[in-house]
Amino acid sequence: MTLRTIALKNIVRRKGKMALVVFGLALAVATLVSVVSLIRALQGTVDEKLNEYGFNIIVYPRSKEMLIKYGDMVLGSVSSYQAPALGPAEVAKVALENKTQGRIGGYSPKLLEVDKVNGKRVLLAGIDFRAERRIKKWWLVENGRYPARDNEVFVGRTAAEKLGIETNDNITLAGRTLRVAGILMQTGSQDDDLIFADLDKVGEITGKAGQVSLIEVAAKRTEDVAPLVKSLRRALPGATIQSVRQAVEFKGRALSQLIKFGLGITAIIIFISALIVFTMMASAVNERKVEIGIFRAIGFRRRKIATIILTEAVILGLISGLVGYAMGFGLAQLLPIVSRGAVGVIRPSLMLALAGAALSVGIGLVASLIPAWRAANLDPVEALKSL
Repeated sequence: MTLRTIALKNIVRRKGKMALVVFGLALAVATLVSVVSLIRALQGTVDEKLNEYGFNIIVYPRSKEMLIKYGDMVLGSVSSYQAPALGPAEVAKVALENKTQGRIGGYSPKLLEVDKVNGKRVLLAGIDFRAERRIKKWWLVENGRYPARDNEVFVGRTAAEKLGIETNDNITLAGRTLRVAGILMQTGSQDDDLIFADLDKVGEITGKAGQVSLIEVAAKRTEDVAPLVKSLRRALPGATIQSVRQAVEFKGRALSQLIKFGLGITAIIIFISALIVFTMMASAVNERKVEIGIFRAIGFRRRKIATIILTEAVILGLISGLVGYAMGFGLAQLLPIVSRGAVGVIRPSLMLALAGAALSVGIGLVASLIPAWRAANLDPVEALKSL
């Protein structure tokens, strides 16, 4: 009879106590699995939203007098119409950064100009429509279509309402007649107040061909934002590189708080699980004094006695790891339903399953060390006196 067989028979004989050990260890694993799964899903969701909902970084020229606003940033003088601009060299450097570093998911140069339509001042944005749509995938057409020619414009919902213009209307900008191809569905951003036209066309009619007021840059991942800002600042020393930090900071704060909370709960559960394992294993050793005394009397060394106890802990740990992972993954699957889409899809992970099994076995072994030591040092004579 092998030591493993003895350990298995002891587990089968003491189903109640061993079930408590499995429950305690499985609870620790389930907590770990559910917390880690939630963090991974939340991180994936935030990264997806960052990629889906716009740029992370803005590149714009340095200026002492900055009065034109784009979102929360001021970009040039409204009164003088002489807002500073970036040139083809800066755009080329961003393009080179995109090719060499691989951190950029997309970039879109813009030329901003102030003009009047129907007697009201409006901000005109010259853009590359293809590049803009790659960055702003949430853009939807409320009426009409996307511009297909350079003499067509795309109007934000708020701007269309204020100016009283509709799809297929003609408007005059800088003395040129342009046609409204479509109305942008409301986004809740500065885009609602803008009129978008072809970048080259705006440069032509304003006499600023080749110039851009800013470049919006979308990082591929949240982790790429900080190194990308540093890299762009080295490549463009004459420009201001500003990170749009709101979403990134939200992610950092949310994940930080969630990690702290999750680790705190997991630590408490691990401590409780260790106590359960220690209590049950110590109780099992006390109940098996006669059995251990017989083993010692027939020649079992102390090391083998300790090995039996620790083997039981390993077997129970592996079973608990499997049960705990199933429990934790099942609980994690409820999160997207409860949160109504705030948490992304939670997928099974072999690495997480292995980590759960390792945690369960580790807790079992550590909590069983003292009971195993006591069993190994049990005096066989004293144990056999109870026969």
